[in-house]
Amino acid sequence: MSQGVIILIVMVVFFAGMAVFAWKFAYIKEKREARRRLKRIKARQAKYKEIKEKHQSVRELIDEKYRLANERSQQIKEELRQLEEWKSRHQNHFQ
Repeated sequence: MSQGVIILIVMVVFFAGMAVFAWKFAYIKEKREARRRLKRIKARQAKYKEIKEKHQSVRELIDEKYRLANERSQQIKEELRQLEEWKSRHQNHFQ
């Protein structure tokens, strides 16, 4: 073989090695970035889940307050109805 062919083969192998190295470097960099993105996404999901749980507990507290208020309202209405009945039965005492 001539010296030019040997130099050509060496150059092809060298550049092929450089290309493989560059591809591997880019692959590792992309993989690292993908891990970072995944971490950010998981952190954001955990944050949203926490917010959702807080909102759910607040919603439950509000529902409980409304339920208690409605119960009290029903009790007051029943007491008023009983007072009206008592008043109508004892109407002659008020005249």
